[in-house]
Amino acid sequence: MAPETRTERFAIPMPVSGLPVRPDMPQIVWYSSRAAAPPAVLEATVGVMTDVRSPLAAPGICLLDVADMENGGTAGTIRRTVCSEAYLVGIVDDGGSRGILPALIDSGLDDAVFIGDEDGLRAAVARGRRVLADRKVSHAHRQRQDLEREYLQACIDNLPTPIFFKNGRGVYVGCNTAFEAFIGRPSEEIIGRTVWEIAPPELAAAYEEADRALIERGGVQVYEGQVCRDAELRRDVSFHKAVIVDGQGAVRGIAGAMLDITDRKMLERDLKRAAERDPLTDLYNRRKFFDYASALTPATPEAFAPTSIAVMDIDHFKAINDGYGHAVGDEVLRRVAAEMKAAFEDIGIVARAGGEEFYALLPGLSPSAASAHLEGLRQNIAEINIDADGTPIGVTISIGVAGFDPQREAPSEGLKRADLALYRAKNAGRNQLMRAA
Repeated sequence: MAPETRTERFAIPMPVSGLPVRPDMPQIVWYSSRAAAPPAVLEATVGVMTDVRSPLAAPGICLLDVADMENGGTAGTIRRTVCSEAYLVGIVDDGGSRGILPALIDSGLDDAVFIGDEDGLRAAVARGRRVLADRKVSHAHRQRQDLEREYLQACIDNLPTPIFFKNGRGVYVGCNTAFEAFIGRPSEEIIGRTVWEIAPPELAAAYEEADRALIERGGVQVYEGQVCRDAELRRDVSFHKAVIVDGQGAVRGIAGAMLDITDRKMLERDLKRAAERDPLTDLYNRRKFFDYASALTPATPEAFAPTSIAVMDIDHFKAINDGYGHAVGDEVLRRVAAEMKAAFEDIGIVARAGGEEFYALLPGLSPSAASAHLEGLRQNIAEINIDADGTPIGVTISIGVAGFDPQREAPSEGLKRADLALYRAKNAGRNQLMRAA
């Protein structure tokens, strides 16, 4: 049964006889929760200093009364009382079984020795000094690493560029606050996870493939991709990544940074669209039409045969512009262009060549099939009515169609034949379709 009180204890520094003592060496103390004095045989081995009852200020070697263990004390409770990092040496009566020593160590003590074993005591103290010295070095090393890690984290947290680190298995092991903000997740939801847990499947697959290629090849990697900030918003980014290797050259993981290029990509898309599109009608422009038509030439003859080309012109457009103003003229162009865009969706390309003239290319359609399709467009446009200050204006177009062989002639040659057919349609009274001979 445990004694009524366990508050009294001795914590007496004890220089060990026969062992050199330096000021930087750990203290050696006696501990007994029963307030038992150190055994006389120990006092004969060490010089005793009395009246030190507070817990150790630094880790030391604690010789303890094993009767505390027999009365319900544990290594854990003793450490909490003396010092959490103390080296605990159990002092056992000489009459005890030798099997008790490993049992005490198994219970949580660091060492155990019989009272009369002076050499064993000195060896236990020497082991304790070595262990505590190693712990001190390890603790200092950990502190230095922690300071370096905190400093590095502070450095990257103050950078505006999102930065991340992954180990060799693709698990995130670090990031900065800019990365957290950019993907919209706190570090607690990033560290320890893979891209499959924080990104949509299609993006995660692309990230994993790029990481695998980088690890296999080594060096650095720069490529453009996307990052999903939430279910709706995606940003265009430029990834800059490098393999992390240890002193032996073994791959430890990947370090990466992301540059937000969303605005730049939007500008590129806008510039590309401006270079390809007519600003009024949003149809392709003349340059894009010729680029598209010229791109057919490398194909085999079977790929696009037969192919047709067409020239279309709005009838009496100058009279509309002069009589009702450019605003009405622009509206006519926009309405006609909308009908053309719908008619050529998925089957070809239509472009505004300039003024009221339009070009069309229909790969895979013979002149007769193209004529049937374009006749439907002509009829749809003939149903358009434009309100010009209360006056309805009808709109019609004339069309010339010709066959075009992209393997044997330039687009301009096909357009020349279609243009001649267009003039025949105009001379025949307009609002008609004519096919080249």
